[in-house]
Amino acid sequence: MGFRGIQVEGDSLTVIKKLQSRIADKSILHSIISDINNKRGCFDAITFSYVGRRGNEAAHALARIGLHNTGSVKCRRQWRKLCVET
Repeated sequence: MGFRGIQVEGDSLTVIKKLQSRIADKSILHSIISDINNKRGCFDAITFSYVGRRGNEAAHALARIGLHNTGSVKCRRQWRKLCVET
């Protein structure tokens, strides 16, 4: 059992545009874009969408907690309340 399709949302418009494009990337991000593109075959469907920073608050909260936390993190269902350290 696994995910057959995923939707990836990000707050970097540059990265999202490069992932949506079929043109070979030659920027400094080439290796990252290439690694992500190589994983496309793992899914039946994959989409990349730009959401802006406000749309990506949960990911930013987890990243901030992860920088300073060596314990575990528990996320709640309501993403507005985001995550609490446990």
